[in-house]
Amino acid sequence: MKVLLVGSIMPPDASIKVPVKTALQTVPSLGWAIRRLSYEPAERLRMGRAAWEFARTQTWAHRADIMSGLYEGVARKQNASGEADKQFAA
Repeated sequence: MKVLLVGSIMPPDASIKVPVKTALQTVPSLGWAIRRLSYEPAERLRMGRAAWEFARTQTWAHRADIMSGLYEGVARKQNASGEADKQFAA
């Protein structure tokens, strides 16, 4: 299972990543991305389809499964290192 983390919510084949730094850097980058999509209709269509397919997988049940898996992984790691036992010892 591929988990997308904060900062990469949309898969790369369904989006154009624009770094957000300063307005002087971000605004031209957004303009470039919009122009790219306006000049390349086949790319826009491909990305739209990829975004639609990704969106279809983003149900509440799916997101809950991902979060449960992340929490279980953290709990296993803490149990393996004994951290959880130390935190909750009386």
